[in-house]
Amino acid sequence: MPSRWLAWFAAGLSYWFVACGDSESPLARQRGVGGTSSGGATNQARGGTTQVGRGGDTSVLAGGRAPDEPPGETVLTITHGIVDAERSVICFTQGTGEERVAYGSPQPPAGLAYGESLSLQQVEGFDLRSETFAPVIITGDLDQVDGLDCEQAIALAEQRMAEALPKALAGAAGGGGASATEPETAGAGGGNGGSGGAPTDASSGGSTLLQGGANAAGAGGVQEDPGPFAVPSVRLGELPTVPAGSLGGGRSYLLVATGCAGYVIPSGANARAACGERYARRAPTLAGVLVALSRKDQGGVVRLQVVHASLASGPADVYVVPSELADSVAVALDVEYGGVSPRVPEQSYSSLRLGFDVPRLTEIQAWQDGGALFGDSVNEITRASGLSALSDGRSYALLLLGPSFDLTARGPWNPRAVRAVATNPLQEDE
Repeated sequence: MPSRWLAWFAAGLSYWFVACGDSESPLARQRGVGGTSSGGATNQARGGTTQVGRGGDTSVLAGGRAPDEPPGETVLTITHGIVDAERSVICFTQGTGEERVAYGSPQPPAGLAYGESLSLQQVEGFDLRSETFAPVIITGDLDQVDGLDCEQAIALAEQRMAEALPKALAGAAGGGGASATEPETAGAGGGNGGSGGAPTDASSGGSTLLQGGANAAGAGGVQEDPGPFAVPSVRLGELPTVPAGSLGGGRSYLLVATGCAGYVIPSGANARAACGERYARRAPTLAGVLVALSRKDQGGVVRLQVVHASLASGPADVYVVPSELADSVAVALDVEYGGVSPRVPEQSYSSLRLGFDVPRLTEIQAWQDGGALFGDSVNEITRASGLSALSDGRSYALLLLGPSFDLTARGPWNPRAVRAVATNPLQEDE
């Protein structure tokens, strides 16, 4: 168990992840994009995961609810963890192509900042608990979609992306765009089409990987960008469809939008470290991690889970490093991308023991091989997550977000971050 002095010594070090996790592994839905750049495979048969090929849908999910934890009200919390988007809104759709229907207005109206979350129990027009739906992410200049309903906002985003594409391919004759023969990816391309990928029944808990994106890279490698390119002012990305009944278990569900929406970050080594191995500027790696959280709580203590939602990163250990000389607290070890650990948080601590009474000085850190990779203060975590505090009598999921934990370079991407959500967002503060 790391001590405080070791945390200070190792805070500047980074490691290339090679460990295998023991957390509940998710279903890996392979749509030709995403993947981990540092050894944490997302589609290997291990633990509770069944290997699937592109287009395959098989899941083995377990855990997430203690035997004495009865079903409750269904609630879905959505977190903005997209690496190349400052703010985003979400719409919900059903159907595909000309049959697609979008419901309501983009939520939340002002958008979610990176690391912020939105909790909801229902969506205008359909039942989250029993019907099939697909979440759609809109990002970029959200002022352009202000006041529009989801049908209009999606149409506008599609128009803006279509307008940007010819500019990107115009070449020198077109006024400084990239070459018309620009290599983007080698191998077969994917598409926004294709549904499925969520479990046929996620009501028992566990976690699910939702991977997808437009113009997905195929089996080949990603080549470098030769020059400048156009960035759509409004971008659109569709997460894979969540099949009917997946959210029907009376649970607290968390959906983290992760990966990259494309266009903003030029292709290259740093881009792949930020967005995943298959990324290219017009081959987004927008993905989702869908988990069922445990709402088990006990008065007077804090219970913690960890959700790994950094698409480009391998396994990590997570510690709470108190401000004083007390030993650090291991929250979860060897958590893989898409995993939630522990599935049921049996360990509990007082906020005083965790150092949450001094939130400015206490950090929550991601570790590998005995060294700290990065961390955020509890102050920063609560502020950026939209929480007032991490309090006794509540349970929280700590989220690992952002680029590869090894990427320290600055660029047009959001930073590595720890954020938090309440596992029972319906619980009123005392």
